[in-house]
Amino acid sequence: MVKVIFLVEEKSMKLVLKELLKQFPNIDHLIFDFNGKDDLRKNIEPKINALNSVAANFVILQDQDRGDCIKLKAKLQSLVPNHSHNKTIIRIVCRELESWFLADFDALIRVYGPKVNDYRNQQRFRNPDELDFPVREIETIIPNYSKGIGSAAIASHLNLNSNRSPSFQILIRTLDTLSNR
Repeated sequence: MVKVIFLVEEKSMKLVLKELLKQFPNIDHLIFDFNGKDDLRKNIEPKINALNSVAANFVILQDQDRGDCIKLKAKLQSLVPNHSHNKTIIRIVCRELESWFLADFDALIRVYGPKVNDYRNQQRFRNPDELDFPVREIETIIPNYSKGIGSAAIASHLNLNSNRSPSFQILIRTLDTLSNR
């Protein structure tokens, strides 16, 4: 059993992680969600310092939005205290959490019904990590979509192996690695 503390930018990300972590019973975890990127960034150092003795690893998870992924990762890494660099993993959700949902139409259909299937083969959804505003795309497909409730419901149906989002697959490989340590 490995102890991992997750620091995430928002509550919907926490809800998704809680669902995903059910598939990784060897990871004993705590998830701290913040009120956006700025709140996450200002709390990275104090949280890691306060919890360093109880965690084997830290994972910081943030949306890319329209930022440069490499610069964003470097910025987050610069906020990690030096004593925890070797046990802190930074993962970026390309572009937004909703990209992961658009990468698994079967999960969307299970939650919102067969009408969602009409969008499955549209060109713009072939690589959801490249969509500029995935949340707007979800809201177009599912007008009653709610970030909190919708995120948890969809996350419980995400297929860890067939999700087409590269950033989702990177997170899953990270969780696999952590759970097998």
